Amino acid sequence: MANEFRVCDDCQAVNLKTLVPKLKGIDPEAKIDVACQSYCGPGRKKSIYFCQ
Repeated sequence: MANEFRVCDDCQAVNLKTLVPKLKGIDPEAKIDVACQSYCGPGRKKSIYFCQ
């Protein structure tokens, strides 16, 4: 099962220009979904990680 990274581009809480290349460096085969993820509440103060 491939990894999937979900990154929000709506609230500008992260710098996508630097984050996306870093994620590709971690796992070049992972799917990167760049769209609003509705994680602004828990993700505003600290980076969050959801694992299923």
